Amino acid sequence: MRSAAPAAEDVPQERHLSFSPPNQPHQAAEMRVSIIPTTHLLAADIRRTAGTQTEAQLEQLLLAGATIAAQTGTGEHEIDLPEGLKRQGMSISISAVQSGEGRVAQITATVEQDSAIQTIRLQRRGDGWAIVEAARH
Repeated sequence: MRSAAPAAEDVPQERHLSFSPPNQPHQAAEMRVSIIPTTHLLAADIRRTAGTQTEAQLEQLLLAGATIAAQTGTGEHEIDLPEGLKRQGMSISISAVQSGEGRVAQITATVEQDSAIQTIRLQRRGDGWAIVEAARH
């Protein structure tokens, strides 16, 4: 058994949008004036979003560096990151020195041309080291 065809008002109608170029010089100028601020806002939003993403990546690298610093000895350490992170311009370096009964480590995280530095203080806890203080510069 065949169903009845839908009524004409139930069938979506195709809509065609068209753009007519401005035919008067003042209309073209009005379009330019309204597009320019929007373009600037969009560019600023893209920069802000990219900056936020880079900042989050730097934070993750600093956290990883702090964890590694608690597991390594004193001295200079360049952390061997996975190739994918290296290709994105990411790196972590650690410089750790003995300080009294504890250690102080400076961690530098880099994402392309941006970098962040964090200093942590570690103290001996059981068989390992625990982070007791952290300050970002």
